[in-house]
Amino acid sequence: MLDKFIQTEVIDVNSPEHDGMYRIMRAFVESPEIRRGEFEGHCFVIYKVTPDAFVLQEEYQAHGETMYVNKPVKVDRETLLNAMDNASRTQGISL
Repeated sequence: MLDKFIQTEVIDVNSPEHDGMYRIMRAFVESPEIRRGEFEGHCFVIYKVTPDAFVLQEEYQAHGETMYVNKPVKVDRETLLNAMDNASRTQGISL
């Protein structure tokens, strides 16, 4: 599921306006000051459970309701940042 998140939220939406969104998403993940919260991407929500633990949930809207595609996946901050950074470099998104 992490691969699908990276494909959907970093690789598939490579555009100049996405660079700004990527930086905001990365800052949310990276920041120790943001202790809990959620970030809504294009198809995924990143839930920050602790400064170092995240849950990725794929979702979509249908008939005004939120539908969840797969079971959520837990991921640690370092793994998530590494995956995001590797994909952003291949897409030419500068940090």
